[in-house]
Amino acid sequence: MCESITYQQIIHLTDRMDYLSAHINNEVVCLAVEKALEVEIPDRIKVIRTIMSELTRIQSHQLWWLLSEWISVD
Repeated sequence: MCESITYQQIIHLTDRMDYLSAHINNEVVCLAVEKALEVEIPDRIKVIRTIMSELTRIQSHQLWWLLSEWISVD
């Protein structure tokens, strides 16, 4: 599916794969493109990406904990 569309169009697809961690999915596509093009990313961007990914992961876990408690209540 992604073989016939441009890089900019792939980002919109990865947003919709998982609404809770869309940022992480987008980051994976960006990392693959950067590696293929041999683009060097500044350390500042790497740190920002890591922080955003961790915040997204924490948010996803908190939602899961909330829903698991809500569903298990009798």
